Amino acid sequence: MQKIMDKVKVLAEKYPQLAEVFRFAFTGGVCFVVEFVALTLLVELLHVPVLVATAIAFLISVAVNYVMCIKWVFTGAKDGGAGVKATFLITSGMGFALNELFMWVLNIVLGIHYMIAKVISTLLVMIWNYFTKRMVLKGKTK
Repeated sequence: MQKIMDKVKVLAEKYPQLAEVFRFAFTGGVCFVVEFVALTLLVELLHVPVLVATAIAFLISVAVNYVMCIKWVFTGAKDGGAGVKATFLITSGMGFALNELFMWVLNIVLGIHYMIAKVISTLLVMIWNYFTKRMVLKGKTK
């Protein structure tokens, strides 16, 4: 196991952007699970309408995403100040709007089950999130 960890460390040092993409993808996976579980609980147990539940679950996920991105994905970004935080909030707000739009089109307009629609929506918003957050936070990292 140690040999594998050593090889991973060497690769991460040699290709720092690849390591960053891995951390971002892992963070996204954690946030997806948080969001998907919250969405399912809100819809199935509390009978919250899908679009309202989607919004609530997304906001929970954004909070987890913010902490993980600042502390782990884009190391050094925590020193970026209010400007970085505001821009992170703005890009997340745009991701929120895209998420709601995709869920509305996929679930309400096209009639795709909300769980499948959520997976598709998440993939599309993930692409948006990576490129915008990387652009915003990368300038503040080493």
